[in-house]
Amino acid sequence: MIPIRFIAESFKFDVAWDNETQKITITKKSSPDSDAAIKETDNTHSKTLVVYFSATGTTKKLAEKFAAAANADIFEIVPKDPYSVSDLNYNADCRANREQNDDTARPE
Repeated sequence: MIPIRFIAESFKFDVAWDNETQKITITKKSSPDSDAAIKETDNTHSKTLVVYFSATGTTKKLAEKFAAAANADIFEIVPKDPYSVSDLNYNADCRANREQNDDTARPE
């Protein structure tokens, strides 16, 4: 799970939650203040990097959108041993659950 609100707001997006429809809406800010902040950031010598891991492809799509919006480089973390469907069956004692619940886990 990723903290989508934190990530979106870090990239200067507006985030709105509709409790009735259970949907989140993420939009790029278009106010003059936010545009100035983006221009100011672009004029510095720093560079943004979006690093992501996506076992199913969903996070990859979000990372690509954030990287494009932030004019950032992008890097995918790829596991040495790819995840299978059963590794991602969160309703069972799957590999993903074991790794996420093990503070000492450091998969390659």
